[in-house]
Amino acid sequence: SIGDAVIATDIEGIVMRLNPAAEKLTGWLGTEAQGKHLSDILDLIDGTTGLPIDAPVKDVLNNGHIVSLPEETVIVSRNGRKRQISDSGAPITNSEGEVTGVVLVFRDVTDEFRMQEILRSSEERFRNLAELLPVGIFESDVEVMLGFVNSTGLKMFDYTPQDVVDGLCGLDMFTPESRLKAEENLRKRLSGETIRVVEYMCLKKDGTTFPALFYINPIVGKFGKSVGLRGVIIDITERKRTEEELKTSEEFSTSLLMNSPHPIVVVNPDKSLNYVNPAFETLTGYSSSEVVNMSPPFPW
Repeated sequence: SIGDAVIATDIEGIVMRLNPAAEKLTGWLGTEAQGKHLSDILDLIDGTTGLPIDAPVKDVLNNGHIVSLPEETVIVSRNGRKRQISDSGAPITNSEGEVTGVVLVFRDVTDEFRMQEILRSSEERFRNLAELLPVGIFESDVEVMLGFVNSTGLKMFDYTPQDVVDGLCGLDMFTPESRLKAEENLRKRLSGETIRVVEYMCLKKDGTTFPALFYINPIVGKFGKSVGLRGVIIDITERKRTEEELKTSEEFSTSLLMNSPHPIVVVNPDKSLNYVNPAFETLTGYSSSEVVNMSPPFPW
């Protein structure tokens, strides 16, 4: 009535009855199987190695409690069809508490197992790809407790895989000022609001800081509810340093132009004036605003 396959045997392993679900999985009708030894109608193998697996009748009789088979157990029907099963055996007792037999209960989990394998394979591909990327990759739950960080991300923050296993909150990896901004943005992201790239100041394990860009998306469950976060982290320390060096260089160049005692003129490709320094203004009597964008012939 529950859809599970059921086979009952006596203490010698002789089959007493099968239900319709067990008939379908074994390929044996109940009338054919009755009186046969369980090993004659129940062919179990390890789905990984292909080696035979004994039904747990002896273990149940010896231990007197429920015994489960390995997760990889496969049943081979009478016609050779193979199906992944979830199986357990339990003792049958009489009114005096004496064990009089064993009942095996199992169900076809082939589709479930196949889906698990697909998910496991997909996760493995994701992790392999994540390890190849030169940026930080992470996954967390809705409380921002990290479940996965790739090696680049761990190195970025000076953490180890064991730190993640021990329990590492992603919010602890921001400076106090950035943490407040991150908490607000992550709440918005989990609620479905679109937030593009955001720059935060991050905190390494040793307390040193660095700037980083975060691209974050919610992980959406099967009912459309956000169940976690997945994102990319890009360390922009070098970019910031380069920008600062360029800014310093530009300020220095501007200072040289402004303070040079010699007239300096910058000309556009069309020969119009782009810039003149104060020394030019002093020499010609024309202000910068008067001559910028002026084209030849010039009046001086």
